[in-house]
Amino acid sequence: MLAQFILTLREGLEAALVTVIVAAYLRKIERNDLSRYLWLGSGLAVLARAVLSVVFWTLYGMAGVPVREDDYLGNGPAPPFFLPCISLC
Repeated sequence: MLAQFILTLREGLEAALVTVIVAAYLRKIERNDLSRYLWLGSGLAVLARAVLSVVFWTLYGMAGVPVREDDYLGNGPAPPFFLPCISLC
């Protein structure tokens, strides 16, 4: 559980760093009008992350689906749900 928390924290910090770099660049080139789209997109990404977290928690966390080691190798119930997410990114 701690490993997932640390990984999520690292990814969140990385996303925040990229967002701040893009905001600084927009300010440098004096395109502050585009800044609102940057923050709108960031907010929508956080909202989508929260909604998907609830969906996956409901499907796998509270449903009592056992998690086995080979589930991560593509033999369990997860691949049909994760494949479209990975393909669209």
